[in-house]
Amino acid sequence: MKNIHKEYFAARSQYYDKINKQLSEKRKKQLQEFLTNTNIKFNNLALLEKALTHKSYANERSRKKKLLHNQRMEFIGDNILGMIIAEYLFYAFPDFEEGTLSKIKSNLVSRKTLSQKAEDLGMGDYIRFGNGEIKNGAKAIASILEDTFESFIAAYYIDNDFNAVKRFIIKHFQEQINNTAARVHTLNFKSNLQEITQKRFKLVPRYNVDKTEGPDNKKKFFISVYAGKKFLAKGHGYSKREAEFLCAKKALLKLKKEII
Repeated sequence: MKNIHKEYFAARSQYYDKINKQLSEKRKKQLQEFLTNTNIKFNNLALLEKALTHKSYANERSRKKKLLHNQRMEFIGDNILGMIIAEYLFYAFPDFEEGTLSKIKSNLVSRKTLSQKAEDLGMGDYIRFGNGEIKNGAKAIASILEDTFESFIAAYYIDNDFNAVKRFIIKHFQEQINNTAARVHTLNFKSNLQEITQKRFKLVPRYNVDKTEGPDNKKKFFISVYAGKKFLAKGHGYSKREAEFLCAKKALLKLKKEII
């Protein structure tokens, strides 16, 4: 039986050698500029070139020159990204239920998030895409940025290794992971409180801002939560979300004690 893996890697090596030969000096400088700006290292520029080439660019020029695009790379990049984020969430938030983890992950791998990550890295200035895509407007551009970011993850993985791409993803997603987790966790406390108050009092919780203190850039919110006229709890924080989160948390503890 033939060694499929050996044949694959041999073919892949020839494949990327061909791309490297097709790269103009101008394009090589552009790719190096991107790597310098982002402080990212690539051993094989052909991988980066493929990740930054949208299928629309290749299709518009296929008659003149056989160009390769990133569509297949999206597949592996999407799966690597999802797996690494899922693993990080699993270990970072041991108290979160599966549904909560899924909500956070969905937010982090959404088109909005991934296209923003691509913008943050300045990928938009280096992507090759067809003229027809420009006419389709912002939605098409967001889609291209999303696809390119996923392809870039694949290229970075192939060029380096799994641990390298894992460090890259955690570095660029960690702050957003924590912010999203806090937001989803807050919503969970509030939704749990609403479920209990509807069942017990046939009412939804009402959050009142009692007062605010401090300057606009560091304003503190003092909030109370009620079920009808029944006072449940108070909370304060440097955002309404934080204060409501604490209110809901305290109210849940109080109502659970009343049941006991």
